[in-house]
Amino acid sequence: MFQPSTIAALAFALVPVCSSGSAWSGAEHTPTASGYSCWDYQKIIDVEVILATECTSNSECSQILYGTGVGCSTDDIIGNHNYDTSYFFDMWDDAVGYGCAIEFDTSGDCSSTASAVCSSGVCTWEG
Repeated sequence: MFQPSTIAALAFALVPVCSSGSAWSGAEHTPTASGYSCWDYQKIIDVEVILATECTSNSECSQILYGTGVGCSTDDIIGNHNYDTSYFFDMWDDAVGYGCAIEFDTSGDCSSTASAVCSSGVCTWEG
Protein backbone atom coordinates (compact mmCIF):
# COMPACT_ATOMS: atom_id res chain seq x y z
CA MET A 1 0.00 0.00 0.00
CA PHE A 2 1.26 3.47 -0.84
CA GLN A 3 1.98 5.89 1.97
CA PRO A 4 0.45 9.41 1.75
CA SER A 5 3.84 10.86 0.74
CA THR A 6 3.96 8.48 -2.22
CA ILE A 7 0.51 9.43 -3.40
CA ALA A 8 1.33 13.13 -3.19
CA ALA A 9 4.60 12.64 -5.07
CA LEU A 10 2.97 10.60 -7.80
CA ALA A 11 0.14 13.10 -8.16
CA PHE A 12 2.60 15.96 -8.46
CA ALA A 13 4.63 14.14 -11.08
CA LEU A 14 1.72 12.86 -13.13
CA VAL A 15 -0.70 15.79 -13.12
CA PRO A 16 -0.29 17.83 -16.30
CA VAL A 17 0.94 21.35 -15.72
CA CYS A 18 -0.43 24.10 -17.94
CA SER A 19 1.73 27.14 -18.42
CA SER A 20 2.71 29.58 -21.08
CA GLY A 21 5.52 32.00 -21.61
CA SER A 22 9.22 31.85 -20.97
CA ALA A 23 9.00 29.70 -17.82
CA TRP A 24 8.63 26.62 -20.05
CA SER A 25 10.90 27.65 -22.89
CA GLY A 26 14.30 26.94 -21.29
CA ALA A 27 16.66 24.19 -22.37
CA GLU A 28 15.67 22.09 -19.34
CA HIS A 29 12.19 21.75 -20.87
CA THR A 30 13.36 20.85 -24.38
CA PRO A 31 12.74 17.16 -25.06
CA THR A 32 15.79 14.95 -25.52
CA ALA A 33 15.87 12.15 -28.09
CA SER A 34 14.10 9.97 -25.49
CA GLY A 35 11.12 12.33 -25.49
CA TYR A 36 11.81 13.39 -21.89
CA SER A 37 13.23 16.80 -21.06
CA CYS A 38 15.84 17.25 -18.33
CA TRP A 39 13.06 18.66 -16.15
CA ASP A 40 11.04 15.47 -16.77
CA TYR A 41 14.02 13.30 -15.81
CA GLN A 42 14.55 15.31 -12.61
CA LYS A 43 10.91 14.89 -11.57
CA ILE A 44 10.86 11.17 -12.42
CA ILE A 45 14.01 10.63 -10.37
CA ASP A 46 12.64 12.76 -7.52
CA VAL A 47 9.59 10.47 -7.34
CA GLU A 48 11.83 7.40 -7.45
CA VAL A 49 13.80 8.77 -4.49
CA ILE A 50 10.56 9.18 -2.54
CA LEU A 51 9.61 5.59 -3.33
CA ALA A 52 13.12 4.30 -2.56
CA THR A 53 13.28 5.90 0.87
CA GLU A 54 9.90 4.79 2.25
CA CYS A 55 10.20 2.68 5.38
CA THR A 56 8.48 1.46 8.51
CA SER A 57 11.53 0.34 10.53
CA ASN A 58 15.25 1.08 10.80
CA SER A 59 16.13 -2.41 9.58
CA GLU A 60 14.69 -1.60 6.14
CA CYS A 61 17.12 1.28 5.59
CA SER A 62 20.22 -0.45 4.31
CA GLN A 63 20.50 0.21 0.57
CA ILE A 64 22.83 3.06 -0.37
CA LEU A 65 22.11 4.80 -3.68
CA TYR A 66 25.78 5.38 -4.48
CA GLY A 67 26.72 8.58 -6.27
CA THR A 68 23.80 10.65 -5.06
CA GLY A 69 25.79 12.55 -2.43
CA VAL A 70 28.98 14.57 -2.33
CA GLY A 71 31.44 11.70 -2.36
CA CYS A 72 30.89 9.72 0.83
CA SER A 73 28.42 6.93 1.50
CA THR A 74 26.83 8.70 4.49
CA ASP A 75 25.78 11.57 2.23
CA ASP A 76 24.41 9.29 -0.47
CA ILE A 77 20.68 8.64 -0.29
CA ILE A 78 19.86 5.66 1.91
CA GLY A 79 16.97 3.58 0.67
CA ASN A 80 14.78 0.70 1.64
CA HIS A 81 16.46 -2.68 1.08
CA ASN A 82 13.33 -3.87 -0.78
CA TYR A 83 13.47 -1.09 -3.38
CA ASP A 84 14.54 -2.25 -6.85
CA THR A 85 17.12 0.34 -7.95
CA SER A 86 17.28 -0.71 -11.60
CA TYR A 87 14.74 1.85 -12.89
CA PHE A 88 16.26 4.62 -10.75
CA PHE A 89 19.77 4.03 -12.10
CA ASP A 90 18.52 3.47 -15.67
CA MET A 91 16.70 6.81 -15.64
CA TRP A 92 19.66 8.58 -14.06
CA ASP A 93 22.06 7.07 -16.62
CA ASP A 94 19.73 8.11 -19.46
CA ALA A 95 19.43 11.65 -18.09
CA VAL A 96 23.18 12.07 -17.75
CA GLY A 97 23.66 10.56 -21.20
CA TYR A 98 21.43 13.30 -22.62
CA GLY A 99 23.41 15.99 -20.82
CA CYS A 100 21.04 16.54 -17.90
CA ALA A 101 22.43 17.53 -14.50
CA ILE A 102 20.38 15.64 -11.94
CA GLU A 103 20.39 17.12 -8.44
CA PHE A 104 19.82 15.25 -5.21
CA ASP A 105 18.83 17.01 -2.02
CA THR A 106 21.48 15.62 0.32
CA SER A 107 22.95 17.39 3.33
CA GLY A 108 26.59 17.30 2.27
CA ASP A 109 27.53 15.79 5.64
CA CYS A 110 30.06 12.98 5.72
CA SER A 111 29.80 11.71 9.27
CA SER A 112 31.71 8.53 10.02
CA THR A 113 29.31 7.86 12.90
CA ALA A 114 26.03 8.29 10.97
CA SER A 115 23.52 5.45 11.13
CA ALA A 116 20.71 4.68 8.73
CA VAL A 117 17.33 5.14 10.42
CA CYS A 118 13.67 5.23 9.50
CA SER A 119 12.45 8.66 10.61
CA SER A 120 8.79 9.53 10.04
CA GLY A 121 8.51 6.88 7.33
CA VAL A 122 11.65 7.97 5.44
CA CYS A 123 15.09 6.36 5.41
CA THR A 124 17.72 8.91 6.37
CA TRP A 125 21.14 9.25 7.98
CA GLU A 126 21.30 10.25 11.63
CA GLY A 127 24.27 11.07 13.83
